[in-house]
Amino acid sequence: MEQNNCRYCNYYASKGAKYCPRCGRDLSGMSISGCPRCADQAAAGARYCRYCGNYLGEGRTQPYPSGMQDGPEHPFMRSTVTAVTLLFILLCTASLIVYTVHVGDVLGIADRYSYSIYVPLGLVNAFSIPLRGNAFRAYILIAYVLFALFLVYAVISYQRTAGKYGTSSDRTEHSGLSAAASCLSVSLFLSIVYLLLMSSAGADADSSWMDDFRVWDLNALLFMAGLNEELAFRLVWIGIPMALLGFLWKKDRRSLQYLMGGFGMSKAALAFIIISSTIFGLAHYDGWGWVKIIDAAAGGIIFGYLYTEYGLYASVLAHFLNDTVTVFAGGVLGELALMAAGAVILVYWLVKPNRELLDLKGMPDMTESLPPMKDQWGRH
Repeated sequence: MEQNNCRYCNYYASKGAKYCPRCGRDLSGMSISGCPRCADQAAAGARYCRYCGNYLGEGRTQPYPSGMQDGPEHPFMRSTVTAVTLLFILLCTASLIVYTVHVGDVLGIADRYSYSIYVPLGLVNAFSIPLRGNAFRAYILIAYVLFALFLVYAVISYQRTAGKYGTSSDRTEHSGLSAAASCLSVSLFLSIVYLLLMSSAGADADSSWMDDFRVWDLNALLFMAGLNEELAFRLVWIGIPMALLGFLWKKDRRSLQYLMGGFGMSKAALAFIIISSTIFGLAHYDGWGWVKIIDAAAGGIIFGYLYTEYGLYASVLAHFLNDTVTVFAGGVLGELALMAAGAVILVYWLVKPNRELLDLKGMPDMTESLPPMKDQWGRH
C-alpha cells in the first residue's frame, strides 16, 4: 500500500534527501509534486504554501538585494510602512503604560458593574456568562497580560521579518505587526470618511450611551473590548467553524490549531469572515444605531483578515489600539497620523493590489494542511 506524503516530503525530496526526516518515508524515486502556487510562494519567501500547506523551507534568510521587490522603486511607501509600524508600537506601548498607571481605576469598575463573556448572534446573544467582583478583576488582569505578551511577540517577530525583507515595500505581507498597523490605519481612514459622509447627510452614530459611565469605567470597557470581541466574533465565528471543518472534512487531528488563527485564506475562511463581520456589524446597532452597522462590519472584515492570515495576536492588537488610542494625551494626534498613513497605504493597495489574495478562483476551498503549532503565526 502506497504511503501518503507528509507535508515535508515534497520539500526534502527537492533537496535530494533519501528519506524524509519528519515521517521517515523513502524518497528515492519519488516524483516531486506540489500545487501550481508552491513555486511562487517559495519565491516570495513563505515558509508554507498558503494554498496547499506544503512546507517550502525556511524562507529567505538574507535581505533582498537592492532592486528586488520594489524596494528602491517605492522608497516613500517603504518609509510609510516602517513609520506606521513604529507608531503602532509606540501607541500600543503608551496605552498599556497609561492603563498600568491607572490600574486601580480600571479594576474599580468591578465594584460597580458586571461584565459578560458572550457568544453573539447579531442583535442578540446566544448566551452570556456574567463576571462579577474578583472574577471580573481577574479577567481584566488576564487581558492586560495577553495584550503585553502579544505586543512583545509581535515586535520580536517584526524584527526577524525586517531582517529578511528590510528593503521590501511589500513586507506587510510577511509581518503580522506591519499588517496590523497598516490594516488598522486603513480602517481608521475609511471609518472617518464614512462617518463624515453620513454626518453630512444628517445621520450620526449615537454615542450617548457613553455618557452613563465614569471616565475610567468607560476606558476599562474599551480596554476589554479588544480581547473580548476578538474571541466572540473572530475565534467563535471563524476559528471554531474552521476547526470543525478541519476535523470533519480533512480529518486533521490538529484542527484545534485553527483557533489560534493564522491558518491562511481559503473560500471557507472567507465565508466565515463575511458571516462574522455581518454579525459584528449588527451587534453595534444596540447603542450606536444603524449608522454604525456598516462601519463596524467593514472593520470586522479587516480584523477577520488579520485573524485568518496572521493570527489572533494581530487582530487583538489592532482592535486594542483601535479602541484605546485616545486614552492618553497625544493619542488623538497619533490617531490622525494613522489615518493619514492609512490614506497613503489605501492608494498603494489600489494601485498595486494583492492579486493572490483577490484570486477567488485560485483560492483553495479549505486549508489543506496546517504547519506545526510553533510555526503557525510565522507562516509567512
